[in-house]
Amino acid sequence: MKGNIFFENELKTYDIVGKFTSIENMHKLKSEILGLKNTGKLNDWIYENYLQFDFDVSKGYKSIMISAMKLPVVKVTVEKNNSIKEIMIPSAYYNGGKVDVYNSNLDEMFNKYQVKYKPVHLPCKLLVSRTGLGSYGKNNIAYIDEFGSYFRMRAFLTDIEMDEDNWYEVTQTDKCSNCNICAKNCPNGIINDESYVIDAGKCITYPNEIEGVFPEWIKPEWHNALIGCMKCQLDCPNNLEFKNDIKVISHLSKENTLDIFKTSHYEELKDDTKLKVKEIEFSNAYDVFKRNFEAVYHNL
Repeated sequence: MKGNIFFENELKTYDIVGKFTSIENMHKLKSEILGLKNTGKLNDWIYENYLQFDFDVSKGYKSIMISAMKLPVVKVTVEKNNSIKEIMIPSAYYNGGKVDVYNSNLDEMFNKYQVKYKPVHLPCKLLVSRTGLGSYGKNNIAYIDEFGSYFRMRAFLTDIEMDEDNWYEVTQTDKCSNCNICAKNCPNGIINDESYVIDAGKCITYPNEIEGVFPEWIKPEWHNALIGCMKCQLDCPNNLEFKNDIKVISHLSKENTLDIFKTSHYEELKDDTKLKVKEIEFSNAYDVFKRNFEAVYHNL
């Protein structure tokens, strides 16, 4: 079978970038994550709910592949006070069918060359940096030259042989060295120069993703996106060249907005509003959508 260098080039024919590292580095990944946890650098709730990785399923495989596909930020326009406002949706939360194509292309490539492969849940951002596919920003977000921070990642175990290993020191992007835009823009002031690791439990992204009442420490004026947060990414110098890629995916009229405000369940929305919420890919998470929309609407 062809080695990792061939497949790293083959991925590019699908508009995907990727790197491989030896399966022998799996224990290093595990040790690094556990080290961060044991030194108190990882929030306990975040670790238990998001960071239960597949470190112990590597038997029979030779390499780990980390891959990424460009997935731009999108926005929704909203009528308010006789003007048109915009609400951002970070790339992690909207795919517009592109993720299905991404997954299909990876399956096609692996099957074409009869690769044994298994999708796994691993610390993808750390793999991006450790394999040299990209670097961290001060904001604990991964950056890849071709995409900025606007991409979707997937990790796989494979039986692809390593021509040469990819395992490097964790780095920050070159632009981070003389820039503090993300730190200045962070609503809760949790980004600093000391480490690429932040206290994710104090980032507004995570409470914004799950159901329930917002924690008291989140100030109403901090809400800026339909889900997640864009404050540390939108003005980042690593992302400036991708601003023109941000497209409008839906428009909420005054009537749609009123319908959302007064309706607690997706099934009870008017047909037109239902269609808009489905376009935005929130029909299966209407409780989160309604809460977040109301919060950010007041800041428009």
